[in-house]
Amino acid sequence: MPRIRVVLIACVSLGVSAWPAQSRALLVAATAVQGQQPAPQEAHAADPAYARDGRLAVSVAGDLWIRSAGDAATWFQLTSGLPMDVEPAWTADGSAVVFASDHSGTFDIWRVGVGSAGPAGEPQRLTSGTESESQPTVSPSGEIIFVRGTGPMARLVRRGPDGTETALTKGRDGAERWPRYSPDGRRVAYVTAASQGGTLRVLWLDGDSTTVVLRRAAERPTWSPGGDRLVFATRRGTSGTWVTPLDGAYVNLVTGTAGATAWAPQGSTLALAELLPGDAGYNGDPNRVGDRELAGDYPGSTRLWFVAAPQPPDTAPRSSAAVPRDRDSANGEAFDRMWERTAKTYFSHSGDAPRFARWELLRATYRPRAVAARTDSELASVLHQMWNERPRCAGPRWARRRYRAPALSPPRRAWRSCGRAATWWMPRSPCRSPWAWWNRTPVASGDTGRCWCTRQALPPRRSSSS
Repeated sequence: MPRIRVVLIACVSLGVSAWPAQSRALLVAATAVQGQQPAPQEAHAADPAYARDGRLAVSVAGDLWIRSAGDAATWFQLTSGLPMDVEPAWTADGSAVVFASDHSGTFDIWRVGVGSAGPAGEPQRLTSGTESESQPTVSPSGEIIFVRGTGPMARLVRRGPDGTETALTKGRDGAERWPRYSPDGRRVAYVTAASQGGTLRVLWLDGDSTTVVLRRAAERPTWSPGGDRLVFATRRGTSGTWVTPLDGAYVNLVTGTAGATAWAPQGSTLALAELLPGDAGYNGDPNRVGDRELAGDYPGSTRLWFVAAPQPPDTAPRSSAAVPRDRDSANGEAFDRMWERTAKTYFSHSGDAPRFARWELLRATYRPRAVAARTDSELASVLHQMWNERPRCAGPRWARRRYRAPALSPPRRAWRSCGRAATWWMPRSPCRSPWAWWNRTPVASGDTGRCWCTRQALPPRRSSSS
């Protein structure tokens, strides 16, 4: 049944009069030259992927097409026929493309060599599982990571060059989708989706540790050539294509249209294949109804176009305009402001004349040094030295005495304050004793003792009732 739908879609797209010239519909991506946008009714390209030499692979209505590198780009068809061939991924040397295909009835992982103007040999089947297998990504060493299963059971599987397969994660975070190897092959970006929402993650293959980049409904992450940023799409909430660093410190909008993205190896261009509006759902699987990809994503309004890749913050060249000023006069003004502010704050009260005179002597000593400073740090050092030598404030005598520690702690019952309150926690002390804080212990009525300040005997306390 899916193959019949593909034929019907192709007939509707081509039209009866255009059927002899199939290139009009199949070479839809050829019109997507850089700086132009193809007509929406003719552009059915999806899943763009760049090789390291600049060649671009896309899926067009279930067939793979290759665009050569350079300004005078040409297109040629890599696969054909009724099977759906989608999601191409280049090998590190650019000699082959790994993709997902339903040639055997269910989606499996396949591989086909790439020649100068067509396929180099017949496609080879790499996996033969009973579950759907899709979204492959290839490491520099030849390993392949792909998605096995659909819906909430989608999990990442790692296939070695010898064909051995192991689970990449423990599958505790929900459905796993859209894996992408980093350029150095040490990390894998992917998306997990559960009932509480989606999460963009980066898995370090060396230490088996996972970093959460963003908690949002991201789709189809792609690495920058330098491996320091990720571009991804969103169709839930605010639709668009975004770029973020690995720590998620910021999220910049690339375009307001959600698109599957490929980052050109030179780093200056992004190829985007428009994604139709839709909701990824709780399990993060936009194809959870089985053949939605065949029946809904190709006809209609998908486009392939190119945009300039955003630059990281603070990397653009800067032009500086130095303000001309005289260093000596600027240093003198800064010194005078600091000296005047300190004099007004600390030495302007009555009785401060001696200390103010010493402060004036410090100005005569340090101002020439401040004017001669050649850098701001040198000027700050001079000001700090003068500040450390400023005259100290003496303060009232009672304030200095009250903080002296007693030689011997007074017994709490033998001595008490002159206060007349019977059972106060902090009795008043008319003699302003600095040791009045020892009287926090209640004293029972009728106790006698001596004043801690004057050593004089105190009369017995009377009860509060008397």
